[in-house]
Amino acid sequence: MDNHILLFKKRIEFYENSTTNKKGLYFQFYTELVKMYELYGLKTCLLYQVGKFFESYGFEDEYGTFGNYKDIAKLTLLKIVYGDRQ
Repeated sequence: MDNHILLFKKRIEFYENSTTNKKGLYFQFYTELVKMYELYGLKTCLLYQVGKFFESYGFEDEYGTFGNYKDIAKLTLLKIVYGDRQ
């Protein structure tokens, strides 16, 4: 299994054990993203509908950037908005 997918699974565990109010959203997104990565590869783009908006998430840590949010923004000319960092 790819190291990126293993690191995503560790991030899922972090959100699964988190007490923040966004736990459910991030946990669902990363769980679904790992499934898509395993099926279709690491260049998969997952857009998640939250209310009327579609969002994509990712994070940066000491191991690198995870998620394709920067590539998505570049291709679609969408703006990246950084939320709370944990």
